[in-house]
Amino acid sequence: MCGTTVQSKPKRRINRTDGLAFDLMASSPSQHLKKIQASLDSSMPWIGMYIAAASAVCTLAMAADAFIGFRGRNRHEVSVDLTSLDLSFDHSFARMSSLVLMSCSMSNFMTSLGSMESNDIVPNMAALGILVLTVAGNIIIHTIQMHSSGSVLYFVLPQQVTSSVIMLLFLVTFCCMSLMVPGAKRYIGLKYDEMHGSVSNRQVEWGRFSSDELENMVKGYWAMAQTSCPQFVLARSAVSSVSGLKCLLTALVLVEARFGKNSLETLEPRLCIGVAVGTIAPLLRWFAASWFKICEMERKSLRDELKVDKYWTWRLVEWRDGSLPFQVQNRVCKKLLRVAVRFVMNFCIRVQILFVLASKLVLFLSARFGSAVLFCFCKNESPVLGPISESSDETQVDFRQYVLLLEGEPQLPFKILKNICNEADKLIKVGEKRQPENLIQLLKKSSSFDGVGLFDSRHVPCLHSQEPPNCRSLPVATLTAISLALLNIDDENANQLLVCISEGLPIVKLIEETLDITGELESIRKAAVVNPLNWPARIIAANSMYRITNTILLGMGDGENQGGDELVEIISITISDILAACLTNLVQVITLKCRRNEVKEREESERRAAILLGASKEILKILQQRELPSLDVEKAAKIDEWRAA
Repeated sequence: MCGTTVQSKPKRRINRTDGLAFDLMASSPSQHLKKIQASLDSSMPWIGMYIAAASAVCTLAMAADAFIGFRGRNRHEVSVDLTSLDLSFDHSFARMSSLVLMSCSMSNFMTSLGSMESNDIVPNMAALGILVLTVAGNIIIHTIQMHSSGSVLYFVLPQQVTSSVIMLLFLVTFCCMSLMVPGAKRYIGLKYDEMHGSVSNRQVEWGRFSSDELENMVKGYWAMAQTSCPQFVLARSAVSSVSGLKCLLTALVLVEARFGKNSLETLEPRLCIGVAVGTIAPLLRWFAASWFKICEMERKSLRDELKVDKYWTWRLVEWRDGSLPFQVQNRVCKKLLRVAVRFVMNFCIRVQILFVLASKLVLFLSARFGSAVLFCFCKNESPVLGPISESSDETQVDFRQYVLLLEGEPQLPFKILKNICNEADKLIKVGEKRQPENLIQLLKKSSSFDGVGLFDSRHVPCLHSQEPPNCRSLPVATLTAISLALLNIDDENANQLLVCISEGLPIVKLIEETLDITGELESIRKAAVVNPLNWPARIIAANSMYRITNTILLGMGDGENQGGDELVEIISITISDILAACLTNLVQVITLKCRRNEVKEREESERRAAILLGASKEILKILQQRELPSLDVEKAAKIDEWRAA
């Protein structure tokens, strides 16, 4: 405490730390304090150089996080003051709480490695390592300096040292998981492609509108997406799940330190709350992984359990056997460097294997203990593994075939898989609540697809020698505009038609955008919204208006002199036929939505497919009653092929 005036008369000073009183030295207290302070200050230049170097490495990686923290005015109590002589219990407890909170945070964010690209993992791990080692170095240096001073003032809580060791252990766990991520992603990606090919061979064909078949397909793809999600894959792993047990032990150390001293002082509660909340998710991962392991306790021996699969060491082996990242001209130096690299990588591989084996052993013992508990309390319960349906219906699909697991990973329990399928059911029910009721009523006005060939007569001369291809949305928009422009029509009929089209046109555009892989009809679709800034689209829209209005006039010239409402009804039926022909491709669209290979877009795409299926159930029932032309899947996506059939 530099600059503090100390009275010349020796006196007894009491620092109350949970009932523990420290005796200041009766003689020359000022000299003793100065000695301690000098000892602490002597290490500061080296610490400053280390911090400067560390800051230069991770400034870019931590800039965004620092900005968010300052903007949110967050208060963080991480002990970084190496020169503090505050020896109260509050100060020591704050130091230990910060270490425990750091450990819990690392355990919570461990699964986030699955969302990172391989190139992003290394710099993120470097930034995390610098942060953790800085905090650990702070504790170690402070402890050594205070101990070497020979001061009886310093009171070291054993829990603080334990928390530091556990925090470093969590860093090693994080490194172990980061090395496993690329191999696990590669393996699970190959499994997904293999399963995707198998499911594609059993796809629902065009013209078959069985909602049950589509629902089973959507659930199967949903199970594939959920079980192959990188975050879920990491959460199921032995190393990640055992970190939950370490979180619990760390939290217990904090509890013992807090209540073991019978402290009556009011301590900062926010760190304790953060530790309590941060322990929940890792602990649940440990429980879940133990539950998974219990399901196959009778099927595997300890030797099978203690097998380290290749994806744990795949990245390290790749680094060991790969070429050097830089060129070395001297042959001897190159050989020595390669030998050194292989030695280091082999050492890392052995450490990785040892760490994985230890985690698997802990998980195996946890499962053994859990199995004994379940045997005592759940003797009459049904097995956790079984068919997805509890009914005896033999036609029920067993969705376990769609589960994607890593090599050597235990099968998912029945309840977990059932919950995954229930999520798909909920999404389908969400879609059922969004069924386009007005569009359904419009589709019921006709029972054929005749309007597809009648809206544009071949007797109308072309404006150009080469006509642009048709799409569904453009004639639908054109016919609707003509209906609304007619005089002497009932406003209610016109408004009803407009409401129906407003529900149907977005679905039509979704189908066209999904099936038009080459983008051939993009400009035609733009014309359907009549964008005034897009002149080619306006020309196409004008051409469509010219052909359709002349087709209507030709029909009226044959003696069909209908009134306004009668003409609107005829146009409505034509629109209904065109929409129905387009909606026959819903099966193909739902299937394609399920088949997204991009991991980041897979879940969201299949979520939309499930909702679309629910919203389309009544439409598919209507289309089942109509006779379809003889078209394949590719031709059914184009309206011109319908007109030629």
